[in-house]
Amino acid sequence: MSLSRVEKANVALFEVHALAEAGERELAQALVESEEVIDFAAYRQKRLASKLTERYSLGGGPSASGADAQQLSKDIATLEFVLVLPTPALRSYRAGFRRAA
Repeated sequence: MSLSRVEKANVALFEVHALAEAGERELAQALVESEEVIDFAAYRQKRLASKLTERYSLGGGPSASGADAQQLSKDIATLEFVLVLPTPALRSYRAGFRRAA
């Protein structure tokens, strides 16, 4: 019997808790940021869509202006940049691969 995605995420979170309690902060952080726990790409995409909607009034109403528009533009640029970065799991894999070579 295999576990569902939700059950696997629950097990991973239990592991995160155990690792954090044992002082293994880096391992716990890597696991919590893995795709097994949270689909961070989808979360970031939703945040970006929300900021774009707010900045350019894509849902109706007036567009943001002044300091609000500037902050939203900064947030949008940051989110776009973060979306194209490799995941922590991929960075760890690449680092291990380079060490082995």
